Amino acid sequence: LAAINGRLFRASFLLEKQTFVKLICEDFAACLLLSWIQGYFKAKVSRLALEWRTSLTTKIHAKYFRGMAYYKVSNLNSSHAVGDTDGEGAEGEGHPEQLICEDVPKFCAGAANVTGEVVSAASDAIFYTMRLGSFTRSHKYSLAMVVYILGAGTVIRMLSPNFGKMYKKKQVLEGAYRDGHTRLKSNSESIAFLHSSVDLSDSKLGEENGNDKSKRIFEAGGILSRMSDMFQHNTFLLRKTWHFSMVQDFALKYLGATVAVVLIIGPFFEGHLRPVDNKKGRAQMLSLMRYHTGVVVSLFGALGLLASTPSKVSKLGAFLNRIVQLNESINKYQSKPVKSRSRRGSLRKEGKKALTGVGSEGQQGGLLESEGSSNVLDDQRRCRISFEGATVETPAGHVLIKDLFLSIEEGTNLLVTGPNGSGKSSLFRVLGGLWPLRKGKVSKPASIGKDGKAMEKESGLASDIFYVPQKPYVSVGTLVEQLIYPSNIETDTALLDDPDMLHGLLRMVDLEYLLTDASRYPAMEDKGASVDPVTLVMNWADILSLGEQQRLGMARLFYHKPRFAILDECTSGVTNDMEQKFCDIVESMGCTCITISHRPALVAFHDRVLHLDGEGGWTISDISNDDGDNDVAGGDKLGGRKGSKSKLLDRGDDSMKCFDGMVRRHHDAHSAAESSDQHL
Repeated sequence: LAAINGRLFRASFLLEKQTFVKLICEDFAACLLLSWIQGYFKAKVSRLALEWRTSLTTKIHAKYFRGMAYYKVSNLNSSHAVGDTDGEGAEGEGHPEQLICEDVPKFCAGAANVTGEVVSAASDAIFYTMRLGSFTRSHKYSLAMVVYILGAGTVIRMLSPNFGKMYKKKQVLEGAYRDGHTRLKSNSESIAFLHSSVDLSDSKLGEENGNDKSKRIFEAGGILSRMSDMFQHNTFLLRKTWHFSMVQDFALKYLGATVAVVLIIGPFFEGHLRPVDNKKGRAQMLSLMRYHTGVVVSLFGALGLLASTPSKVSKLGAFLNRIVQLNESINKYQSKPVKSRSRRGSLRKEGKKALTGVGSEGQQGGLLESEGSSNVLDDQRRCRISFEGATVETPAGHVLIKDLFLSIEEGTNLLVTGPNGSGKSSLFRVLGGLWPLRKGKVSKPASIGKDGKAMEKESGLASDIFYVPQKPYVSVGTLVEQLIYPSNIETDTALLDDPDMLHGLLRMVDLEYLLTDASRYPAMEDKGASVDPVTLVMNWADILSLGEQQRLGMARLFYHKPRFAILDECTSGVTNDMEQKFCDIVESMGCTCITISHRPALVAFHDRVLHLDGEGGWTISDISNDDGDNDVAGGDKLGGRKGSKSKLLDRGDDSMKCFDGMVRRHHDAHSAAESSDQHL
């Protein structure tokens, strides 16, 4: 193309119209070819970025969704603080969604662009160096450009700020700002009930409301503070970029252009390129100079791109560093597969069910108790959940329960009580593998595969243990998918094959109207039509109230029919009658309940009580035993299992008195309600 443009200059200088028109057509065809080559190359670079993103994201997801790392990375990092925006530390653990959804695409796109530029610039540099040497019959001009580029690049690198660190902090601040908005959105209703609206666009807001705390929104102040920090850092980054750009543009663009002019015109003062002093000679010089200009400018641009590559790589290093931190965090919390080992001898004669356990000091270890060589377990064999010397700590290291010895046999319902923050739910986080066990051993029923053998499970609760939280998780999907969760509709088709079973399951929890009341679903145009539970996809978190979601959670429990059920305040949003109905159904299923609740009415449905005092101590009481002979206490405050029998009896009496008081308060509340009704 440069050669064609040079001949165009010659033809125009000599007024050769036919040659000029012919060269214009050649130039048009060359431009089309060059456009196709450039477009094809850009498409390949974009394709490369997409493939790298797909590959990197797939590898991260493979680890992120294994062993509940998605939970542990966000919740088990005790060193992470929401306000940590200094660009250091564990920000990769605090916002993994930002790293996966934003940093990975930016890094892959940037890396692909840098790769494309390096390949293109290197090819151009080699090609144009050869053309320039052939044209000038010397390599001194190419060498002069290389020396200038290297010298200018060295000066630029010496004056360059640490853009990698600054871009890293920029990503952290943007993540913190977005996290503030996410928290506001998630809790917008509660915040709106407690705060009035504030016009943040009012410039006098700080003067009028600065001393009136009742008119200030804490969340708005936090978001504005994070936005201010982000803008301040971005302003600082822009200022640094501006100052550095002036140095870079002067060295590589403007001073480089002057050097390029010298390199372009210099060869024509002497040597074989010196023009002949006539019209054709001057026309030939004009043509050669245009060609020489194109070669020099292209070579200068290629060398400049190669010289600027390190600064671009340093900016990509900010994204890469955060991605590496995320990968290290996932590897740190990645659960290792639980290895089962068979214990024979005396245990073979006891015929116990297969168990898996978590070894002492948080090391994952297996415990498989089987009869003979067969691992097939029948309904007559009893299984249990046990804690042996287990110490439960928060991720920050605060001890909640110390040296717990607890065995929950199948058929023995347990009620867990204690003040807020005493570790009631945390105990089952350890059981489910969400939190590591610092000390002791935990045993639970193993998951049984289709071949009847105990499966080596990485973490989580076994298939025989079902957890029902206070706010059940509802996904975007069909009603059937909500009922069979965590199973999927591809492998679990029982409700699809038996519509009567679906109606009966919803009838048990008083949710059968979800199949007939089309007015609840805005997506349905025909409000009189029946609801198809198989095809109607909805966001059920927006459709169902908290009480309905809790009933849906109980329906899942009734559907899966596990041996053990952990009920974590899962009936706080339903009526007492509905709660009693659920207890009767669970009891008729033969499911062993481990209940966390403050409702005294549930005491009658349980056999034992585990009371946590919030200071590491614990007490186990037999509800049916009035003399307290079977009470067990533990923890530093209670003297552990070495305490005297009188202390254990006293602790058991205190626990029973506590429940007596709960029952009396419950009775007084009913009496007060009846008196109020009579008065009305």
